[in-house]
Amino acid sequence: MAQRYLSLTGIILKQEVYQKEVIPKIEKIRSYFYEDYDDKPPLHLSDIMAGKDNFIAIKDETIKQSFNQDFLSLVGDVDYQIITVVIDKNKHQDKYLKPFHPYHWGLRCIMERYCSFLLSKNSSGDVMAESRGKKEDRELQEAFSKFYASSSDFASSINIQLRLANNKIKFRQKIHLICGLEMADLLALSSKIDVLKAYNHIDHLSDNFTAQVISVIQDKYYKGNTGVKGNGKKLLP
Repeated sequence: MAQRYLSLTGIILKQEVYQKEVIPKIEKIRSYFYEDYDDKPPLHLSDIMAGKDNFIAIKDETIKQSFNQDFLSLVGDVDYQIITVVIDKNKHQDKYLKPFHPYHWGLRCIMERYCSFLLSKNSSGDVMAESRGKKEDRELQEAFSKFYASSSDFASSINIQLRLANNKIKFRQKIHLICGLEMADLLALSSKIDVLKAYNHIDHLSDNFTAQVISVIQDKYYKGNTGVKGNGKKLLP
């Protein structure tokens, strides 16, 4: 499943909410995993789940329970919106003679919905993404610039340019400890599983912490004019 499906998760946050709520909650979560303030680790869910390196403390049951409680508070209590796009790479290869770059296609899908959200709020916003390397970042920026300059079935170029602050993505690395990117990372697995369940690619959910997270975030998905499915939750072939 991990190889077949590529998922991208974006979260929409007001600057005020980010500063007053997200940063303190993320930093509280991070505090379980360091003693020296100058050695704060980037939060990465797969490393936390594995108890790897800095995150060995998660194997302590008391810390794990506190982490889980703070995690649920972060994803459940903060005012934000989720847009998760999952791409079935097998079906995508079969459907198109010239398949799109799945990461770039997923970004375009998220941006269409982000612009729709901004339009509904008569607002504007910018875009930040985690750096994946110089070549990957350059190619993603090129795809973003093309989106910014063109229209699609879901967003006109006028609306795109009016709602997005500029045609540049702000790329940041994990070492920069950007709390918003870390929050998206912490949500990515749960929202991916949730989308696959919504589109009947998973029969049932195991009764575990991920299922608790999925339950908590249901009202956080972007709904658009037609509901969550197809907007906040989207599966692409």
